[in-house]
Amino acid sequence: MDASVLWRRLDRPGHEAARLVLRDGLWRLSGTAVFVEQTLPCRLNYELVCDAGWRTVSVAVAGWVGIETIDIDITVDAACRWRMNGEERPEVAGCLDIDLNFSPSTNLLPIRRLGLEIGQEADVRAAWLRFPTFALEPLEQRYRRIDAATYRYESAGGRFVAVLSVDSAGFVTNYPGFFEVESPAAVDRRGSATPALADLSFTIRRADSADAAGLSTLADQLGYPTQIEPLLRRLSAVQARPDHEVLLAERDGAIVGWVHVLQTVNVETDPCAAIGGLVVDAAHRGRGVGAALLAAAEEWATRRGERRIRVRSNVVRAEAHRFYEKHGYSLTKQQAVFDKPLGPPP
Repeated sequence: MDASVLWRRLDRPGHEAARLVLRDGLWRLSGTAVFVEQTLPCRLNYELVCDAGWRTVSVAVAGWVGIETIDIDITVDAACRWRMNGEERPEVAGCLDIDLNFSPSTNLLPIRRLGLEIGQEADVRAAWLRFPTFALEPLEQRYRRIDAATYRYESAGGRFVAVLSVDSAGFVTNYPGFFEVESPAAVDRRGSATPALADLSFTIRRADSADAAGLSTLADQLGYPTQIEPLLRRLSAVQARPDHEVLLAERDGAIVGWVHVLQTVNVETDPCAAIGGLVVDAAHRGRGVGAALLAAAEEWATRRGERRIRVRSNVVRAEAHRFYEKHGYSLTKQQAVFDKPLGPPP
């Protein structure tokens, strides 16, 4: 499948166009990035060649940054030895993928090469061509497939995390805070359009006391109306416990979703993690926010050694049930909940 894409930069003025074609059994990814780097105009052309298994074979980057000319030629042999401008680079020996620091195009390479199923993840060690130094160095990465069109990407040991939306070709369509696809997203050489995914950039972070008002508003949508002060007290109690975490999705300073995840211990069953609550603002549903929050909660639990996660959902929430089943959760039982007050109301 041939495909092309046009991105707009979100962190600075700039655009980038890229094209993917299959020729003579080799994948060829080419593009041009035009942007500003600290007031300097930049134009970088790149041409990547991968074998049929998506392993990088060669990379060429040419253009200019300000008045500096850039001309880089990288080759990779069958033993995964890398050479840049004729000099061997042993620090990236064994790497299968190139990662261009200035471009979202090369996320496509491990996505296509790994072919992850939903819920699977894999570690990658990429040869990272940094910008603006153009040094070539190794970069540890991890990809986790959240759903058919969403991946959780992290690098540098988890110091950088992003939730990436992709199209059917594997091109990133939304890289929160950095790139988004101009509509339409991609058109193959036969002229059929690939629908653009929803335009939504957001970040996921830990909740703090300053977020109480936004958390309260979304708790109302979840069906638990609450005032800010009582919610703040409960949030403070949760934050004081190392076996609980509250994460939120934020867009342009507004909270568009949150998830509460915790570790549970019972006498009768093995320990597991649990989703205490998850809600996405009604205006932002169906756009990857819930999937990203769920993936972040699962990652938190996995890092704490949990091997299973559970969620309880009201029997009338059919839409929520479909959401969890879509992301690998299975219905194990239905139960009644009994409640009894202890003492007079406060």
